[in-house]
Amino acid sequence: MMRRIPILLGCLLLLTTISQSQIKRETRAVWLSTNFKLDWPPPTFDEGEQKSALIEIFDNLQKKNINTVYFQVRSNATLFYTSAIEPFTPYLTGKTNVPPSYDPLKFAIAEAHKRGLEIHAWFNVVRCFSGSDAEISNYENHIINKHKDWVYKKWTDGKPAFWLDPGKPEVREYLKNLIVEVVQKYEVDGIHLDFIRYPVGGIEDDETFRTYGNNPDKADWRRENINSIVRSVYRESKKANPKVKIGATPVGIYKNTKIVKGLQGYHDVYQDAQGWLKEGIVDYIVPQIYWDFENNPKFDVVAKDWLDNSSGRNVILGIASYRGDIKKETEKMISLSRKEGAAGIAFFRYTNIKNEKFYSFEEIAFPSGMEWVDNIYPNPPINLKSSTIDEGKYQLNWSLPEIKNGGSDINHFSIYSLPENNSLFINAELFYLSHSLNTSLTFSITQPQRINYYFSIKSVDKLWNESSSSSNIVQLTIPELKMVSENVRSSNKPVLVGMSKQQWYLTLNSHIEQSVIITLRLSDGKEEEKTFPLAMGDNIIELNIKSSEPKFIELIFSGENRREKLVL
Repeated sequence: MMRRIPILLGCLLLLTTISQSQIKRETRAVWLSTNFKLDWPPPTFDEGEQKSALIEIFDNLQKKNINTVYFQVRSNATLFYTSAIEPFTPYLTGKTNVPPSYDPLKFAIAEAHKRGLEIHAWFNVVRCFSGSDAEISNYENHIINKHKDWVYKKWTDGKPAFWLDPGKPEVREYLKNLIVEVVQKYEVDGIHLDFIRYPVGGIEDDETFRTYGNNPDKADWRRENINSIVRSVYRESKKANPKVKIGATPVGIYKNTKIVKGLQGYHDVYQDAQGWLKEGIVDYIVPQIYWDFENNPKFDVVAKDWLDNSSGRNVILGIASYRGDIKKETEKMISLSRKEGAAGIAFFRYTNIKNEKFYSFEEIAFPSGMEWVDNIYPNPPINLKSSTIDEGKYQLNWSLPEIKNGGSDINHFSIYSLPENNSLFINAELFYLSHSLNTSLTFSITQPQRINYYFSIKSVDKLWNESSSSSNIVQLTIPELKMVSENVRSSNKPVLVGMSKQQWYLTLNSHIEQSVIITLRLSDGKEEEKTFPLAMGDNIIELNIKSSEPKFIELIFSGENRREKLVL
């Protein structure tokens, strides 16, 4: 894997670099919808094209520094994995319950993990069919045909949808077994529960209530039916994998207030999401706060209500990226998320952010921690070594640590670029995140920012707990800049050093902080004028010249009566 170190604009200080504070932990999630093939798979039954399309999505998310994917594995009660309980989706082969030669969930997990992405299995839970796909609805073993006594039809905007009856104990058991099966069979990082509620207006469940109702209040009984599913999924999933993260995405408003009006999770669809947080039967929630800052209900007001009632669990703010007005406010929403202490944000859905650039995500960040799930820190890697492969190309190699006292599993290595040979990691930059299968990294420094680079590595486990100490520190020296440094110290006059016809370094000394206007006359007769800030002391300025090499250079210093000329 190769990575270019960014160009430093303006003044380059010898032997030092100033790093802005980096957001270390922030869940940056996206919903990847497979229902109706909205985001994936592509409209083809070719397995190679399907795989390539998913890899392209994950590559794009990695470039955006997004770190979490909610991958939809169940939508219309057909699945993107092989199950003993429900049929396989027809979206990959054209036929219901006829899987391709590869396991899409297993493939998605492997490719996501290679890129440092968490992947959560996203389930549409209580709603079991919507739309008009007869290939699915006519399948004899589909749940709406196999268990007709479990299902109710609801009409929304003139379109039918089928919902399960959560009041039936056998339905709750069925759903729990279906979801826990994934935790038992696959190395998913999390379970993501959607449509974990009743439909608006409820269902015709009077008979179910007469049979199973153990609460005189039907609304409370309905809420407890949903609570029971969440509770059993959490407990049984944790038995199968104690480190799996259990989350849900409730409707945006928990309860109406004087200044917040809309569909209420608690009263209208019997979804007590804040109760799940308080009881500790979810590790995180992603409320669908699909509004802007200007109109009621307001994004910031609704977000604050969720955050004020988090009960110490993670609240990730869901954003409606399909709306143009929301896209314009995305950076502001990310800023508010950080200011108010949210665990992060999530975008609905991938296609809506495919071509978006998030300026707040310039640096890599780990997903938010969950100390109540796991707070055991892994041991650091050992024997870090550096080597030069070719001009401008370098390699780091390291070894796995010895695991002691049970230790903690290692999932990734976090590779840091340090401003100096100092193990305190002050102003350290998270340079790269490597999967634990890799114990080497090859990268290029094509436009170096400083003479000496220092690197060190930490171990990161599945829950993103990072080793408290690091490996040894290694140093890489850029020979060309070392020569430049020696030149500037041996002369008070400006010195020009050429790396190529277009890349030159100008070294000079300034007695004060000021700027310098540099006029370059090039060998092809053209002139270029550039202004650069100068720090007090030694400076190196990188000149990227567009056409040919310079023949004459004039420097005018803004803060002192001084001109310098260089003739080549």
